[in-house]
Amino acid sequence: MCGMDKKAAADKADQLIEMTGLTGFENALPHELSGGMQQRVSLCRALLHEPEILQMDEPFGALGALTREKIERRAAPHQRETGTTVMLVTHSVFLTNRTVVMSRRSERIVDAIEVPPGAPEVQRDDGAAGVHLRANTVRELLGATSVD
Repeated sequence: MCGMDKKAAADKADQLIEMTGLTGFENALPHELSGGMQQRVSLCRALLHEPEILQMDEPFGALGALTREKIERRAAPHQRETGTTVMLVTHSVFLTNRTVVMSRRSERIVDAIEVPPGAPEVQRDDGAAGVHLRANTVRELLGATSVD
């Protein structure tokens, strides 16, 4: 598909399978996979051809907290390497360079919170104050604008 060399596609698929923790399930049929595993397969399919822009709506919603954190930590370097612009509709501020808070029915942008250039690794570290500060800012904005 998309003119990608078969060997290159297989190598890239292997990398994505490793990144998403699906090693050992390469030959499993969809009905043999949990909902979270199926979600990870969808992520692999979306990333295989390194799209210029990737839009995802709650891509980690079916994943448990620990699996979600592992995927987020592994996906961030992959995104930087490929240069893919990823737009997530999510409840997580972990992967963001920019967090946009929308009004109640997504009618308008309430605010946008930027991560300073050059600081992503530090601010995305789960224990770093930057992530917690952004999360608290988003919570305050959501509470102040009655966004559900």
